[in-house]
Parts: sequence; C-alpha cells; structure tokens
Amino acid sequence: MENKEKDQQGNLLELRSDIKVIGDYLKEISNEVIELGISEHPIFVAHREDNVQLGKPIIKREQSKTNWSYNASVMEEFVKKGFLKEENLDQFKMVYKDSSRFVCFFIVDPKQMEFVWAPYDLDADLK
Repeated sequence: MENKEKDQQGNLLELRSDIKVIGDYLKEISNEVIELGISEHPIFVAHREDNVQLGKPIIKREQSKTNWSYNASVMEEFVKKGFLKEENLDQFKMVYKDSSRFVCFFIVDPKQMEFVWAPYDLDADLK
C-alpha cells in the first residue's frame, strides 16, 4: 500500500471517529444551512492548521478532543475562492451525496486536499 493510500485511510478513520463525537452537531449545522437557504451543499473543512481561511471555525480539536478542527463552509465559497471551478459544478453536484445522510468533508492536510463523504450514522453504513 502506498503512503498516500495509508494517509487517506488514516484520515478517514479519524474522521469517522470524530463523527461519533460531533456528528449530530455537524448534521444540525448542515440542516440549518439548507433550511435557511444559504446553500444546498454544506461542506465541513477538516484541518489541523490554525490559519485555514475557508469557512467559519465551529470546532477546535484541542477543545473538543477530536482529531481535526472543523470549519463550516458551502459550495459557493469554494467556487468564490477558486477551490472549485465554475465549469466543474455540475459534476460536483452529481457526486455530492444526500446531506441528510452524509457529511461532506474537505480535508486540508499537507499531503492531501480532497473531498470525502461519510455517513452520519456509522452503524447504518455497516448494514
């Protein structure tokens, strides 16, 4: 297994561990973003750096005892800041999963920057 794959799997395991602790809170924020008409595509930026300028900070790992810190963002901010290109929006929307069941993360890591989705209900995912 390549190092990049190991890093990706490690990051996913850490995200899943965090969902057990903060999943309900993330889902609440996601629902609110949609219900208030802010965006149909909430995104949570998972990071370990203090200077991430994407989204609004909602969880600091030192205080929450999670593996990652999290910022709340939306697809539109990713377009505005150049992380998503306008011409790729249709493709992004096609792969974007049901936000009532899945949380969308954008991982910001020195070795990896990518979108991943994970179910809020990890037990249902195993069935």
